[in-house]
Amino acid sequence: MQRDNNLDAFRMLSMLMIIGLHFFNYSGCLETYYTPTQMNYWPTWIGEAVSYLGVNSFVLITGYFMINSSNYSAH
Repeated sequence: MQRDNNLDAFRMLSMLMIIGLHFFNYSGCLETYYTPTQMNYWPTWIGEAVSYLGVNSFVLITGYFMINSSNYSAH
């Protein structure tokens, strides 16, 4: 099967989004911006919500490449 460079680039973007999700969760910035009146409240929470899409995208793309690979064997 031929590799699709666009899907590989999207998978790399998904990896960066997963790294961003870990940053949001473990840096404590989500707990710091807890009121909507603070300036960074909405961009921080929107960034976290968008980063969740990276997890789903990465799993779907990896599954697509695995199902068409010669190493995959369904029992």
